[in-house]
Amino acid sequence: MTPNQNNGDIGAEEEVVELTGTVKWFDPGKGYGFITPKDGTADVLLHQTCLREAGQEVAYQGATLCCRVAKRARGLQAISVLRIDNSTALPDAHCRSSFASPPMPSL
Repeated sequence: MTPNQNNGDIGAEEEVVELTGTVKWFDPGKGYGFITPKDGTADVLLHQTCLREAGQEVAYQGATLCCRVAKRARGLQAISVLRIDNSTALPDAHCRSSFASPPMPSL
């Protein structure tokens, strides 16, 4: 993670870092999901408001995402999305909910 300067909408004591990771899952119905950072740090909460501010509605499983992150009381949380690369998303991620389990085989 790379430290950045805080901006006006974040408390002065809050450290903000930039990181890149992959979307672990995102549920548009719940309005949130998680990012797995490439540097091995803890998963990052991704709220739908961050995506909307970046002009996106969903984040597909496996997509590469670069964001600004702050440590909050309950863990790391994305506060802004800088870039999303959907070319790395799972091939069928846009056709299904990214958090869902694979379908069970029929007997």
